[in-house]
Amino acid sequence: MEQKIIPAEWQSEFNVNIAFIDEQHQYFFKVLKSLQGIIKSRSCQDNISDIFFSMVHYADHYLIQEELYFMGLKYSGFKEHHLKHDIFVEGIINLKNDYAMGRNDVCKTLLSFMTDYFHEHILGYDLAAVDYLKSAGIKE
Repeated sequence: MEQKIIPAEWQSEFNVNIAFIDEQHQYFFKVLKSLQGIIKSRSCQDNISDIFFSMVHYADHYLIQEELYFMGLKYSGFKEHHLKHDIFVEGIINLKNDYAMGRNDVCKTLLSFMTDYFHEHILGYDLAAVDYLKSAGIKE
């Protein structure tokens, strides 16, 4: 499988121009870059709990808010979107459990998992969903 590249910094073309979604995407990107940095500094084992905490915050604050909008606006793709969020959260929980059991490769696996989610969900799948929000009248 091709390894996806993490951009050096947030690009304006990543914005969807709905403030709360851009905020959540930028938060995720910041955490992703932080994980990349702690792996490079070889301090992941000491700092990975901060990454897991940040992903719980992301799920509790951002994913739920997004889903409430989609549900309230009767987005036809809501079930699939919700399922993709559930798969992401389950993956984070599984990696946290792997870390708790002492697996040594969790940091790099987490980086790969989050990078894939960034490219496939945030930069890919979310765009169609955001188009629906905009057509339903949600503005920045």
